[in-house]
Amino acid sequence: MNDEELIHRYRNSHETVYVGELYLRYTHLVFGACLKYLKNHAEAEDATMQIFEKLLSDLKKHHVKSFKAWLFMVVKNHCMMEFR
Repeated sequence: MNDEELIHRYRNSHETVYVGELYLRYTHLVFGACLKYLKNHAEAEDATMQIFEKLLSDLKKHHVKSFKAWLFMVVKNHCMMEFR
């Protein structure tokens, strides 16, 4: 299944297994981006987990057409909020 199909199935069923698949696909990229912004391994790990936890509710609210691009905007916004 592609990303958009996983999101569609998650929105319809609320089964976290679909977000779990997205986690497996993108966790290393999200962690790398968080590490780039936060410059701290432990903080990047925490931010990665917080982002994926937030996705559980955000994916129900937002219609995502390009998951990868949307995810990196979520990562960037989350990390910028950590600086405040």
